[in-house]
Amino acid sequence: MSCHGNHATAPSPAIAPGIEAINPALIAIEVGRRGMDPRITRRVPAFDAPFFQAGLAGYSDAAMRIIARRHGCPFCVTEALLDRTVLAGGRGFAKADLGEIEDNVPGGEEDHPLAGQIMGSDPAEMAAAALKMVEQGTRADKAYRRMAYAGALAPGTEFAGCFSRQHLRLPGGQQVGVWPPVEDIRDGTIAAAQALADGAAPDEEGPTPGVPALTFATIDVNLACPVKKIK
Repeated sequence: MSCHGNHATAPSPAIAPGIEAINPALIAIEVGRRGMDPRITRRVPAFDAPFFQAGLAGYSDAAMRIIARRHGCPFCVTEALLDRTVLAGGRGFAKADLGEIEDNVPGGEEDHPLAGQIMGSDPAEMAAAALKMVEQGTRADKAYRRMAYAGALAPGTEFAGCFSRQHLRLPGGQQVGVWPPVEDIRDGTIAAAQALADGAAPDEEGPTPGVPALTFATIDVNLACPVKKIK
């Protein structure tokens, strides 16, 4: 079995002065000798080797991660999950060139430690979606949407009234559909959202929030800058 990219030009080294003097094997030996940065192992004790499986769209699902772990990989990253579709309860993933929710949750006891990878462009949306990932949806979907959007509706704020109804658009311009993110916002929701953010138990959204045993060790945040076409 052979592997060929069929490129028009022959492979060539990267354009970087001195690269020909770099010996990858010696570098790997040196990194192994130094060991892990203690700041990493303090946060994720099982991340005990200086390499990991990066998130790879369409590939790094639970099955692939477990195979990597059985070959000695100490840490894995999920595919990229779009913050808005996490907040929307999964709507939109079928049309997105991103990870499926069911493939990017911890795959049992063996699939740890694990980093959840999230992509977005709004800090409030990303924070609420990241919390939902860590809590594994302990609260109802409405609670996370309130955290992301209720504060933006406060009278007198810059974004007041901006989220009445919007189209979900994925990176590259793919339109998922119309989603009213604040369809459940009611009077007094802003205060309720703040209470949820402070760790209070929700009134009607289910059990007291907590972090499940099988959850993400870290969240990898990818902040994408929105780009608008200039006519």
